[in-house]
Formats: sequence, C-alpha cells, structure tokens
Amino acid sequence: MNTTSQDAIVLLKADHQEAKELFDKYENIKEHAGDDQKMEIAKKVCGALLIHMEIEEKIFYPRVRQKIDDADLMNEALVEHDGAKSLIQQIGELKPGDPMFDAKIKVLGEQIEHHVEEEEKEMFPKARDSGLDLIELGSQLFEAKNRLRVEHGLPALSTTSPTKTDTGSAPETTQAQVKAEKFSTKHSDEKFEFPKGQDAREIR
Repeated sequence: MNTTSQDAIVLLKADHQEAKELFDKYENIKEHAGDDQKMEIAKKVCGALLIHMEIEEKIFYPRVRQKIDDADLMNEALVEHDGAKSLIQQIGELKPGDPMFDAKIKVLGEQIEHHVEEEEKEMFPKARDSGLDLIELGSQLFEAKNRLRVEHGLPALSTTSPTKTDTGSAPETTQAQVKAEKFSTKHSDEKFEFPKGQDAREIR
C-alpha cells in the first residue's frame, strides 16, 4: 500500500464529497431503479459514513478538541453522529421496497449535509489554525480507514493523494474522484453488512 502522506482535512472533505455524490446518485435513480441497485448504493453510502464517523470520533475529534476552545461544537458533532448511526441501523432493517426506505435515505442525506456544513465552515478552519500536524493526522486517519474497510469486507485503498493541503495547488475534487472511483469498484461492497444493535467496529 502506498502510504504517501495526506492532509487530514483534505481526506475528510474527500469523504464528504464521496457521500454527497452517492446520495445524489440515489436520489436520481430511486424512482426507476430496482431493489438491488438501491441497496447497492445504500450499502456504499452507509458503509462509507460509518467508517468516516468512526475515524473522526476516535482520532480527529479528540485531537481537535485538545487544541480548540469550543466544547459545544465538538459535542454537537458527536450528537449528530449518533443520529446518523441510528438512521443507518434503521435503514439496515428495511427492504428497499419499503416506502420508508427512500424516506430514511433522504433524511440521512439531509442530516449529513447539515453536519458537513458545520464541519467545513466551523470545525475545519479552527483545526487548521490550531497548529495541529494535519499531515501526520491524515496518515493516522488513512491507516485507520483502511483497517476499518477491511473489517467491513471492503478492499483497502491505495492512495495517490499529494502532500498538498486544501489551500495548496492540488484540487480536492481530484482526490474525491479517485476515492469515489475506488469505492465504486464492482462488487466492492457485497460483503458489507449493516450494523445490528451496534455501531461501526472500534478501531484497534
């Protein structure tokens, strides 16, 4: 695996973009897609979100909390994660043909959109100004993300991401597209199972 360092905020923003693209894709196909196609996208976005939330909670949030004076912001982010995990569990208990399946995917997307806006407009700028070593933190996030992907039955990612930050010359959209392409590999999510009574596995 290529372990080229990457900026933590660039990595997390790429995850956000990936989720947005998957939610948009679901919204565009839900009226005419079959149950298998709908479930495939639901598994992709929910699996990606569970892993993303886990690495934020176990690695990114604690480091940021130590550096910024905004406990309310950090606590609210955790509460928002709890709400998303609850919806993901509910989605996993439904069949795509259930009329509530589309509704829950839609609401999950709206909740994530709100959460992402707060992170990118409030938390991430504070983290970047805090003096955190975001390259080292990015490496930790990437390694943990790969470990969780494997535990969830997904292939590990190699990285072609540069060491540039999101204020540098390397466009974030390029990295997001690379990650989205890798997540969209045929059959890559066939082993993923929705959590039942528990959240994403803890990072070890």
